Amino acid sequence: MRAQHAVIASVLAAAVVAAAVTAAESIVNPNAVIVAGPRLHGTGRPLDDARLPRTAQRRRPRGPGRVSRGAGRRAPAPPVMGYSLLMLRGLACAAVVVALAVGSAAAHAVLDRTDPRAGVSVKTAPSQVKLWFTGALEPAYSRVQVLDAAGKRMDLGDGGVDTANPALLRVSVPALVPGTYRVVWHVLSVDSHVTEGQFSFQVIR
Repeated sequence: MRAQHAVIASVLAAAVVAAAVTAAESIVNPNAVIVAGPRLHGTGRPLDDARLPRTAQRRRPRGPGRVSRGAGRRAPAPPVMGYSLLMLRGLACAAVVVALAVGSAAAHAVLDRTDPRAGVSVKTAPSQVKLWFTGALEPAYSRVQVLDAAGKRMDLGDGGVDTANPALLRVSVPALVPGTYRVVWHVLSVDSHVTEGQFSFQVIR
C-alpha cells in the first residue's frame, strides 16, 4: 500500500509538472511559422508559382492577393508577456505543493483492513483480532481493545504492534460467546500522525 501511495504521488506530481511545461511552452515560446499558402519543397516558392513557366513567374503582377517570397519565413518572436514568469513560478510551486501533500498523506498510517472484517458475522470466534495499517506504527503509542455490547473489556490485554510487522496491530481474545463486539484502536504512525477509530463484528451460533 505504501508503494501504491508513492506511485500515486509521483503520477500526480508528474501531471502537474507536465501541465506547467505545456503552459510555459504556450506562453514563453510562441514561435509559429506563418505560412501564406502551399509552397514547393526545396524552392521556397509558392506552389502555384512553381508550376508556371519562368517567364510567367517574372511577369505575374503583384496584386493585393500576391504574397511576397519572405512571407513564409519565421515571424520574429513577440516579447514575453510580463506576467509569464510569475505564472511559471506559480505552476512550479503548485507542483511542489501537490507532491508534498500527497507524499505526506501516503506516509500517514491509516487502517487498511481487519480480521475479522468490520460488520461481519462469524460462526467461529477468532483467537486474535488483527488490524493492518498502511504504514509503520509506534509500538509505545499504539493500542487496541475488544469490548462487548455492555462495554466490558474482553481481550487478554496483550494488544500491541506485531514485532515482525510494524504495520500490524493485534490483540488476543478468549473464546468469545455469541454476541456483538466492538474493537477500539488508537495508533501513532512513525511520522507522528495520530489515527483512531472503531468497528464491530458479531459472533453467531
